[in-house]
Amino acid sequence: MPYDDPDVTDPMEFVGHALPDQPGGMERMAEDMIDEYVRFGFDEARILTMFRDPFAVWRAKGDAWCAALVGEVASRWRRPPVAAAKE
Repeated sequence: MPYDDPDVTDPMEFVGHALPDQPGGMERMAEDMIDEYVRFGFDEARILTMFRDPFAVWRAKGDAWCAALVGEVASRWRRPPVAAAKE
């Protein structure tokens, strides 16, 4: 198959889908995006910077809402410090 032609049988082929606009859809999309980047190792400041780069959620919800959501989702992945082992 030529390089530029998509292979419909390739499970790794990137495919985008439009989803119907549903109540809470934008919030869910933002939460999923934050979750993914936290697991990649991005810190909260870096993720919030991505929201400020003309992102629909940031424009619609504002900086305070986005910052609160980033903090909430990131806190799900924080691990408590491990206590030092006693000898």
